[in-house]
Amino acid sequence: NEAREVFVRRLIPLMHHVWGDLPPHVSTHSAGTKEALRQLGVFSSSRVRPPETDVTDAEIADIRIGLEKAGLMEPQRLRAVAAAARGGGCIRRWCRRHG
Repeated sequence: NEAREVFVRRLIPLMHHVWGDLPPHVSTHSAGTKEALRQLGVFSSSRVRPPETDVTDAEIADIRIGLEKAGLMEPQRLRAVAAAARGGGCIRRWCRRHG
């Protein structure tokens, strides 16, 4: 079915590249999430407060790969996500409309 296809093709690779394979209490999931949102133009910085640590250059590159595999780095998607974030629009509503 279509939902399974989207999950397998887009979300699993994104989750793998943003959060890795470690359980939440071992890795800094918020740092990876913030970096993904920075690359999408939603956040201006991905810095996190201690005791968490910022993502490394290698992790930044890996997150970029995940965003590309999920189809989120296409120019029209980037513009729409950034505009929704700046305008206070609901990102969930945008995602429902644009897949």
